[in-house]
Amino acid sequence: MSKRNDWLIGLGIALITIILILFMALFSSRDRSSDRIKISSGGNKIAVVELIGPIYDSRRIVRQFKQFGGHKSIRAIVFRVDSPGGGVAASQEIYEELKKTRETKKIVASMGAVAASGGYYIALPADVIVANPGTITGSIGVIMEFPVFKELLDKIGIEFEVVKSRDHKDIGSPFRKIDKEERDLLNAVAERLGTDSSLMIAGIILCLFTVVFFIAYPKFRTIE
Repeated sequence: MSKRNDWLIGLGIALITIILILFMALFSSRDRSSDRIKISSGGNKIAVVELIGPIYDSRRIVRQFKQFGGHKSIRAIVFRVDSPGGGVAASQEIYEELKKTRETKKIVASMGAVAASGGYYIALPADVIVANPGTITGSIGVIMEFPVFKELLDKIGIEFEVVKSRDHKDIGSPFRKIDKEERDLLNAVAERLGTDSSLMIAGIILCLFTVVFFIAYPKFRTIE
């Protein structure tokens, strides 16, 4: 009886696992196809691409610009941006895709309540940028920040021993303060990201150890 119960439990776990895998695969498939829009042929259309919230992933935006940029019936694209910024790489990828799309389509960047940091940066390749009088934009620069718990840990008697292979392997650790050499190194990185013309990072926020990503799924639509 015990062996039979074990077998039934194992079978139940296997079935639940299979169901979860199938559900995740189905959800993932729908998610990938949700940003594909059926565009009817003929006529002149204006496509609208919306990016709402922090920039953490460029794939949806890039795919939509590629789709609209390659369709003959699309005459122009309105890029609605309402974002405080986000990741460096994702912002760069969106920026580069807008540059490519602008070669074949007119792009108008429309700034919402906030278009700061990366949100400002990704709007730059547009042919025209429009904003409301109350739009918060700009914030060009790079910031690095991380918490330091050393004094708190000292009060409760907790110490951390670190074994590392390189001098700066634990740079930015919250368990100790950075020294002058490390501060100079981080300042150099921030300056390079903020001033290198090949990067043009406009206010991208780099939060070490305490980054919080607010997932925002961009919405897209085509207006006839």
